Formats: sequence, C-alpha cells, structure tokens
Amino acid sequence: MWRWATFSRKIVDFRMECWLTPQGYTLTVATQNADGTSHDWLDDAIAFEVADRRSPAGVANLRARVEWRVSR
Repeated sequence: MWRWATFSRKIVDFRMECWLTPQGYTLTVATQNADGTSHDWLDDAIAFEVADRRSPAGVANLRARVEWRVSR
C-alpha cells in the first residue's frame, strides 16, 4: 500500500478510448478502499458535450463491424 503525506497533492491521469454518442455528459470522481467503502466523491466534477456528424442510438458508439454472407 502507498503511504502519502497528509494533504499532499496527487495528480492522476487516465486515458481510454470512449466513443460516446453526441449529447451532454457529466463525470463523477471518487476514491474508495479495497473493500469498497468510500473515501470521498465529487458529483458532476466536469460537464462536457460530445458533438459528431452522426447520431447513433444509445450512449456509446461501439465501432462495431458486421459482416455477412449467404450460406448455401
């Protein structure tokens, strides 16, 4: 387990591809113990809007590809 000085500043970067569909979103951030109990959280820490020329249904564009063929 890490030991950090009390009240020291921590910077954490997360990177992931997340193909959200066009609409407004908010992000809630939180920390918790290994057993699942919460330390703290901040609801709606960031609000942002996703824009795209396409308007797929749902919340995520899975970038799925569908292939088909005729079987005889």
